[in-house]
Amino acid sequence: KLNTFTLNEKNSLLLQTQKLTKLPSKLVLDTDGAGCAMVQTVLRYNMPEVQENNGFTITAQGNTNTIDDPSLKICAAYTGSEEKTGMVLIEVELVTGWEAVSPESLKNEVDSGVQRVEQDDKENKVVLYFDSMPKEEKCINLELKQVMEIEDAKEALVTVYDYNNSKESASVLYSLN
Repeated sequence: KLNTFTLNEKNSLLLQTQKLTKLPSKLVLDTDGAGCAMVQTVLRYNMPEVQENNGFTITAQGNTNTIDDPSLKICAAYTGSEEKTGMVLIEVELVTGWEAVSPESLKNEVDSGVQRVEQDDKENKVVLYFDSMPKEEKCINLELKQVMEIEDAKEALVTVYDYNNSKESASVLYSLN
């Protein structure tokens, strides 16, 4: 049994959610009383297409061989014609069933170059901000945690781009096996 929700006048407009921890799952809904309620289920899979590299190279390699500290190693470099880049973002979509562990800690790592981190739990995505991206390859390790076991999970997309020139971008798909 996952959760019991009680609806009344005080919380009638409040969104109440329950994340499933295992798929496939069987959901049973029992109701009692009079009124109106809405139940919605959402299952997200993504199959994004990778675009050709323009101005950057990027690789993403999952390391899930160790149960204690699974991670995603992301390496990127600027290959464009300009001398240097402006602000660069790396958007990391996470494989379904996985989430990032403390991505904010990347800001404290001296060599990472990460200036800001945004974590979007609804989209299951982490965005890393860099002041610039060097022509030499820069790598970071994003710690991961498996929160749900998904059979045949689809690949996810990692994209690097210049914030002021989105034509310069590169993307790569990765999987966590």
